[in-house]
Amino acid sequence: MYLGDLSNRLIQIAKEKVNKVNNSNVISCDLVNATNLELYENDKFDVVLLFGPLYHLLDKEERQKCIKEVFNSGKFNNDSNKGFQEGYYPNSKEIEDLFSSNNFSKISMMLIRGIGYEKEDKLYSISDKVMFDEIINIIKKHLI
Repeated sequence: MYLGDLSNRLIQIAKEKVNKVNNSNVISCDLVNATNLELYENDKFDVVLLFGPLYHLLDKEERQKCIKEVFNSGKFNNDSNKGFQEGYYPNSKEIEDLFSSNNFSKISMMLIRGIGYEKEDKLYSISDKVMFDEIINIIKKHLI
């Protein structure tokens, strides 16, 4: 696992925590900008997790650069590979356009807003799979 962040302070905290628990799964903690991931070779990662960079990138071109960099650094030619993004709340068309313009193919997309917004913890704590699936189907049918 590689950790990357724009904040030197957060990278230092991550390094301290990794060293404290002696986590050998973390290969490096890197100071990087999500719009420039040249530090990593192309097709390096099986999974790329985005936790908030799009939220902080106010300019559309910067968001485009970020998604392009993510695509280049990940192995996204296989349907089993995933990306995740949190913190940026565009409408469905805007997020679909952003990713498709950077060579991602849509397998499925679900944006939770409306009745599910800010209730994600409760939603994902539902242990009854039938009930969970029914709620997700309602959200898909009425809100997406």
